[in-house]
Amino acid sequence: MALFTTRLARREAEDLAEAVAHAPVLLQPYTEKAYELRVTAVNDQLFACRIDSQNTSRTKTDWRRYDLANTPHAAWGLDESVSRQLQKFMTLAGLRYAAFDFIVTPSGETVFVEVNPAGQFGWIEELSGLPISAAIADWLLSSE
Repeated sequence: MALFTTRLARREAEDLAEAVAHAPVLLQPYTEKAYELRVTAVNDQLFACRIDSQNTSRTKTDWRRYDLANTPHAAWGLDESVSRQLQKFMTLAGLRYAAFDFIVTPSGETVFVEVNPAGQFGWIEELSGLPISAAIADWLLSSE
């Protein structure tokens, strides 16, 4: 069973505490969004995709409610400091592949949401043109 990201008032979250006491639940403050980023890391390469999730009410809270016709996805240039931090994370975590999710706030702050060491990438590649599959193939065929 899974639930998309859902906005709750503090009282609503407190009222649910007992019901989810033994379930994997992540509660965090809501962060206003200008757009979101999915960054796929393959070895030392980073592929950033901007997701304009705020274009439609269906994806404002969680872009995984997919409205692809109204939610543009595009290759995106990643801030150099974010790139350095991601490379450092990959090294320290011993990861060769991961998918990172970020929120970019209206003021331009990049906020880390999560990392998935087995995150999907096919739709990102299809919608953005980023060569993620080729990078994975190169990695798998390399002698590393």
